[in-house]
Amino acid sequence: MDKRELEYFVRVAELKSFTKASKDMNVAQSAISIKIHKLENELGILLLNRKKRQVSLTKDGQVLFSKARKILAMFEEAELEIKELYGMDKGHVRLGLSDVLGSYYFPDILTKFIKKYPGIKVSVFEGGTNEINERVINEEVDIAFIIIDEKLDKRLKVQTVLSDELYACFSPKHALAKKKSVKHDEFAHETLFLYSEGYYVRDRLLKELKAFNLKKNIKVETNLSYLIHSLVRKNIGASVFAGFLLKHIPDLVSLPFKPAIKFKWGVAWKESYHLSKASQVLLEFLIEEIEEIVSAK
Repeated sequence: MDKRELEYFVRVAELKSFTKASKDMNVAQSAISIKIHKLENELGILLLNRKKRQVSLTKDGQVLFSKARKILAMFEEAELEIKELYGMDKGHVRLGLSDVLGSYYFPDILTKFIKKYPGIKVSVFEGGTNEINERVINEEVDIAFIIIDEKLDKRLKVQTVLSDELYACFSPKHALAKKKSVKHDEFAHETLFLYSEGYYVRDRLLKELKAFNLKKNIKVETNLSYLIHSLVRKNIGASVFAGFLLKHIPDLVSLPFKPAIKFKWGVAWKESYHLSKASQVLLEFLIEEIEEIVSAK
């Protein structure tokens, strides 16, 4: 049993709806459902009566609901005291992100963080993988959410948060759209719209094609995710996206490569650099939120 499970359970019980709780907490409904099922399994009891239009507490659920609200109130009181004691509710954090992440997942993540820690200011620096890594090393950025390159600088300390792979993305009207996967040589013949040099997804794709002695036909290079997305949607070429981001481009067909092009995401900071309390708070918050997103998939 953990705090997040209790929070989700209490909010669903209060609103009598998974849908309303999802909107209110800005969390995927599937994530809430998974956590509450886990809580029920841990306790070995049914907490909620689930009907199509409304959710109600079982007798066991009523007992836990009463206790859980008190427990969460005590948690909140303890957090406030700790924040005041260590100054965790104030400070400034410089966060490094790729443009892709800044456009998709992080608006929701940062919204939650700002609500929980209104006294902490976050400055976001966007760029390609190489640029963000350099910023961390040069202490221009405190922490960064990055793709873990095999040539990652040894001065960086990284906590891996998820495994991923690259996907070839096409318009639904594209000739390859009905396939289950795409081979490297098939993809190399396409007109390509790619991220600019220094972005991992672009550099890794070109490395894979080079390994197969394949030429490429790059027509557009940009750091704008929306531009790449729009060009592919018009069925005049193809691109690649990380699997972690596919839910945000549902209007494109995404196919895994065969063989797969795998990699990992992580949160990074310079090992010799002292992280402020505010940076540590954001670091732990990011890891928890990203793990939550992954568990909901």
